[in-house]
Amino acid sequence: MTIIQEYYNNGVNTEWTRMDRHPLEFEITKRNLDESIPPKSKIADIGGGPGKYSFYLASQGHNVTLIDLAGKNIEFAKEKGKEIGIKLENYIHANILEIDFIPANSFDSVLCMGPLYHLINKEDRIKAIDQCLRILKPNGILVITFVTTFAQLISLLKRSPEKISEWIPILNKTMSTGINVDDFDTGFTQAYFFHPLEIEPFMQQFSLQMLKISGAEGLGCQSEEILKLLPKEKLKEWIDFFYLHGSDPSILGANQHIIYIGKKIRNKQRLTIKIASEVGAQMKLRFLTLMLPMLNFGSNSV
Repeated sequence: MTIIQEYYNNGVNTEWTRMDRHPLEFEITKRNLDESIPPKSKIADIGGGPGKYSFYLASQGHNVTLIDLAGKNIEFAKEKGKEIGIKLENYIHANILEIDFIPANSFDSVLCMGPLYHLINKEDRIKAIDQCLRILKPNGILVITFVTTFAQLISLLKRSPEKISEWIPILNKTMSTGINVDDFDTGFTQAYFFHPLEIEPFMQQFSLQMLKISGAEGLGCQSEEILKLLPKEKLKEWIDFFYLHGSDPSILGANQHIIYIGKKIRNKQRLTIKIASEVGAQMKLRFLTLMLPMLNFGSNSV
């Protein structure tokens, strides 16, 4: 069992209830899915965990197959489907890198909302998206989510801002390399985080027409606990606002998660991996040149 499987097998209920704790991400993501996926689509939800989005989409009339790396997520989803009276088309326990058994061009839409978080090697990230595209029909919709390099920083600011001194080395490393340390105490596990400006260049190497890049939480990400105290109608107004402005590139870095939506196209010449990765590296370097002096100043002042 890999460390990723262990993390999710041990946290099934935590993952199932996570969207209840993070209504901004859940509601904004649902709106993006509703906006992008045609009615009555055949959908593969790869890395869908215990099935939160799978069951939502099935309730909207879609035909959904849930695929996940963690066997306990699949077991939970099967039982949850019976409990809530929503049936998924299929439940598959599999690694996104090992789904060659699924026929090509099988799905109208493919969701990859999680697997890229945990693929440290660039080649694996590319293979994962290639697998998504292989099983996606021509002109089908691909939805991918990314964790941003700012997610760890935002989490620290929300949970334990007094720990900045001990966290500065970790934050600097994550924000410069994108790699999250393999340590459950940080609130997550082994992961790769994308700089917001790295996403579009990375995705340009695939046979996709980009339809949208949007934040999953919006400017309210850091204030979510306060917003959750509001009456439901006021919270909805804020969610409406964040969704409306979610694609503004100047505020993508305020999000912990970013949603990419693309349409599969034919015969697009793939950009070289080197070009795409170099663009992302240059963007990271430019950001760090500006930010690291500020972070170091913060450590000296604590």
